[in-house]
Amino acid sequence: MRWTGPPDEALPHVVAEVYRQTADPHVRQFAIGRTDDPVAAFIQLRQTLQPPPTQMVILYEVGSADAARTVERVLRRLFQRDPRYRSLPTPGQRSRKPPYQYVYIVLWD
Repeated sequence: MRWTGPPDEALPHVVAEVYRQTADPHVRQFAIGRTDDPVAAFIQLRQTLQPPPTQMVILYEVGSADAARTVERVLRRLFQRDPRYRSLPTPGQRSRKPPYQYVYIVLWD
């Protein structure tokens, strides 16, 4: 499920969704990221990461880059010690400010 709203209201639900997604015993690895274009981000991840991730789930959608950054940062801190957690490459900077930001989880199964 995709959550919206202020980070302090959405985070408990988003964290629960990450636990739900990663509870599947078939999930071998996962990563958390942020983008303004989920489709393009997933295509790029599938083309650049080996092995490529098998799915992307949008966790959080918001019009504020700061709110999305906060949620992403909290999720990375919470889950970085999980042995299946994988860091993602840092994307290039964009010159324009996107209207919406998405926080996502990518899964390898």
